[in-house]
Amino acid sequence: MPAARCHQKSPGRQKSPGRRRALELIAGAGPSGFPSSMLVEHGFSPSDILELVYGGFATPRAERVAIQTRELDISYLRTTEAGREALAKATA
Repeated sequence: MPAARCHQKSPGRQKSPGRRRALELIAGAGPSGFPSSMLVEHGFSPSDILELVYGGFATPRAERVAIQTRELDISYLRTTEAGREALAKATA
């Protein structure tokens, strides 16, 4: 019987930097919010970002930007009151 494969990392998946770090980045961006694409650049997966939104720690805001002849939709994240409280508890 083959050995069970438990708790092994998949080869292409790196560990997420953590919810607290994501909240710190989002909170530090100010009232405009932090671009979700930049969170991906910092090592967060789209599912990590969705966990923050569905958990009530961040709220998304979409903005359409025109650059020359193209229009782009950019998603920004802002911390919610629950996100700010979680950060305060983590640093206390």
